[in-house]
Amino acid sequence: MNTQLKRLTLAMSSAAIITLVGCGGSPGGGTAAVTPEVTTADVATRVIDGAISNALVCMDKNRNGECDASEPQGRTDASGNLTLKVAKADVGKFPLLTLVGTDAVDADHGPVTEPFAMTTPPGKSSVISPLTTMVAQAMDTGATEAEAEATVKNQTGITVSLFEDFVKVGKPATGQNPGDVARMIIVTTQEQNKRLQTSVGTQALDGSTISKQDLQKAVLKKVLQILPEVVVQMNNASGAGDQKAKEAAVRAGVVASLMDANALKTEVGIEKQAKVADPTANTPTAGFSLASLNFTDPNNWNRRTFNATLAQATPNASGVRKAVDRRDRMSSGVLARWNFGGNPSDGSNQFWNGSAWQGFALNFEFDATVVDANGNSSSSYGPKYSLSSSKRATFDVSGRTMVSVYDELLAAKYTNYTIANAATALAGGTFPAGSSLSYHTSQDTFKALAYNTGNNSRVFKSPQAVGGNATTDATSICHTAVLNASGLVSSQAATLEELVTTFTGKPCI
Repeated sequence: MNTQLKRLTLAMSSAAIITLVGCGGSPGGGTAAVTPEVTTADVATRVIDGAISNALVCMDKNRNGECDASEPQGRTDASGNLTLKVAKADVGKFPLLTLVGTDAVDADHGPVTEPFAMTTPPGKSSVISPLTTMVAQAMDTGATEAEAEATVKNQTGITVSLFEDFVKVGKPATGQNPGDVARMIIVTTQEQNKRLQTSVGTQALDGSTISKQDLQKAVLKKVLQILPEVVVQMNNASGAGDQKAKEAAVRAGVVASLMDANALKTEVGIEKQAKVADPTANTPTAGFSLASLNFTDPNNWNRRTFNATLAQATPNASGVRKAVDRRDRMSSGVLARWNFGGNPSDGSNQFWNGSAWQGFALNFEFDATVVDANGNSSSSYGPKYSLSSSKRATFDVSGRTMVSVYDELLAAKYTNYTIANAATALAGGTFPAGSSLSYHTSQDTFKALAYNTGNNSRVFKSPQAVGGNATTDATSICHTAVLNASGLVSSQAATLEELVTTFTGKPCI
């Protein structure tokens, strides 16, 4: 049967056309004025490290890390302030982005000599700062705003809101100074940017070309990952002299933790590939994935695998799957198997679950959500031990030589695989059809306080209240404390709580 669709023509005579002039017209034929609907709203913001003037700010509606011509935008004034006029329907829906170029001026730190970008989560528009940027970056792996803020607070030691104007508020009574941390985030961002500028235009792991925006995103992600190291270097540099000397010390201190060109290529490739549909990402399959391998010879190796039965791998109604963490080690031909920690003895470690000390049961399961459209997933390891979010990208390695894939991992700075004499050990090895390699980049959003019960964790009372470092000073009280034959203090507490309250004084290292 053939069906033909004909154009429908609506004819209207001039007598039938009515023009609505207004509502509530008077009987006398007059018309009422119509007030136009307001379709725009003002969104005020302030860009700070110190107050930054002449910074370009926009509502990044397509989230591409660029201020496109079609997006509301403007430049900050001398106090770092700006009000954007945006569509009413867009208020609170999109992040604000600021591109700080060398034509901008920081009221506290002078003319900007190295460009950088900052952003803030949707709905948090009053301030754009290095701290709001870290929160927005943490949310990129699927964390909620509250989880992301808690993550950054935990990593930095800041105790106040990360969305406040720390320039106006000043130093809080407790915790790290937000202004100091913010400044060192900028310094670290600039140092990482500087080291990778020549990578723009080169090829990423997925075969795409690295853009300025790709670099910008990868740099912010790296800075978030190394935030604890940035704070350590900041504190170490506290006595370095003036502000410039402190910044130089931090730049030098974080160098070892920064990305090189190969790591950037991998990071950009992961970010882009994670958004490519992966039909295997959420398909329930019984089996295991190799999470780490350290191989010396057949009698000396260790490995970590994540194992799941079909039932465990099948998501429940909440989209959560389960798996078991297994660890195996062969040492001089002796095999050991366990589930938690770097050594078999770590299985007895304890962590604080919020109300009591708790250990890990043998063959405990951990939870992981299904992978979303952006390659994001979250996991819960142990009952209230740790929470993390991760991004997964899968690459087909069918037909590739094993040594070439291994070399690629090393070049990208992945250290969870080490194979002695790899060229010989993997010689001739080729991945069969259907083989894939999944990259995971993760971010902890919570980790509980833990207590290591191994012999290397000793707590004892010092007769002096000065503490000390036994690793570098053999004369310190920490080094010379008398231990019994079992390697423990002679006077022992029955509980950890008793130990903490009884054995006072500054801690030993």
